[in-house]
Amino acid sequence: MEKPERNTADLLVECLIEEGVEYIFGIPGEENLALMNAIYDSPISFWI
Repeated sequence: MEKPERNTADLLVECLIEEGVEYIFGIPGEENLALMNAIYDSPISFWI
């Protein structure tokens, strides 16, 4: 079985989790869609 591809956004979210980040504040949009998807699959909460 092949491992799913990891992108930069996934790596960034993994680093944030390791540092203990619980919340991220920002404005969602097309430009950061990969990051939003990575955050969605993580324990980090995104606040608008």
